[in-house]
Amino acid sequence: MEPNFKSFGGYKYVKTSAVLENLDEIIKDLEEEYINQNALYKENPKSPKAWFHQENAKTLRKIIYKIGRIKDELKDKTF
Repeated sequence: MEPNFKSFGGYKYVKTSAVLENLDEIIKDLEEEYINQNALYKENPKSPKAWFHQENAKTLRKIIYKIGRIKDELKDKTF
């Protein structure tokens, strides 16, 4: 895992679900957090924490993109 992504690595894999279902769930959770971080930033863009919310949102977008790519690769290889 990339060092910048460590604080976002708390998802627990569900063994009874398919791999693509797990990836969908991860993406859904991360997109929800992305929306929350953007909302926090927009509430008060001049606050001391605004920069952190903005950076978190950027990092979440990168993670969501990478997981989406992995999901697409798995789809291509299995179907």
